[in-house]
Amino acid sequence: MLTIAAFSFLATTSVPSPSASPLKQIIEVRSRRFCTTLVQRVEPAIAGLMKNDALIEHGRGGLLRTGADASGGSAAVGIDKLALRNIGLAMNHNEAVIDDILDDPVRFPKIPANDDDRAADGIKTQLLGIAARQQLVINALMGTIETTAASQMRTELPGGNPTAHAQSVNPTAISGPGAPTGSLSTGLEDPHTLSVSSLMNSDIAGRTIYDKLAVLIASHQAVSQSVEATAADTILKAASSCRGVTPAP
Repeated sequence: MLTIAAFSFLATTSVPSPSASPLKQIIEVRSRRFCTTLVQRVEPAIAGLMKNDALIEHGRGGLLRTGADASGGSAAVGIDKLALRNIGLAMNHNEAVIDDILDDPVRFPKIPANDDDRAADGIKTQLLGIAARQQLVINALMGTIETTAASQMRTELPGGNPTAHAQSVNPTAISGPGAPTGSLSTGLEDPHTLSVSSLMNSDIAGRTIYDKLAVLIASHQAVSQSVEATAADTILKAASSCRGVTPAP
C-alpha cells in the first residue's frame, strides 16, 4: 500500500526567510515548477490511490462476508451485495478524480522539454500504472456483483431456469481484456498461479464465487505492493530535491 510518507514532503518543505538574493537562474525556475507539480498534482493523486487501496481491503472483507452469508442462506446477502456495489462505485469515482488530476498538459507536457518534465512524466506513468491495477479489481468486483444479480433474476422468472443459480454461475462477465468467451479469468495477476478454476475445489470457506474472488484480489494486491513501493521510492527521491525550495505559485 502506498505510504503517506510518499508525499509528506509538503509538510517538511522549509520556506526560506526573505533575504537579498541574486536573480533566479532558469534551472532554479524549473525546479520550482517541478516542486509545484509534486504538491498540486502528485500529492492529491497519491491520496486518491491510498483511498482506493483502503476500499479494496474493505471490499475483500465484504466478499468474505457475502460468501459466508450466501453459504448459510442468510437474507443479508442482498445488503452485502449493495455494500460491495457502493465500494465499487466509490472506487470508480476516485479513479475518475485521479485521472482528471493527472490529465494536466501544463504540469505533465506531452513532449517533455527538460529533465524535470521527464521526471514528472515518469511519476505520472507510475501512478497511472497503479490506478490501472486498481481498476482491474474494480472491474472484477462490479462484474461479479452484476453477474450474480443477473443469475438471481433468471431464477426468479416464472418457471425458473434449472441451469442458472447464483452460486454456480461462472464469472464470465469479469474476464480480462481479450479473454475468450466463457473464460474463468478475472484479469487479476496472481503470484501463486491461482485461478478461479483451480480455486473451485479449494477449501476456502463456503466455496462461493465471492470467496474465490477475495483470494484472487489478495494475491493481486501482493503484486501491487511491489509496484507501489517502486513508485513511492521514485516520489520520495523527487521530493527530497524540493526540500528548501518554495513551490512556484
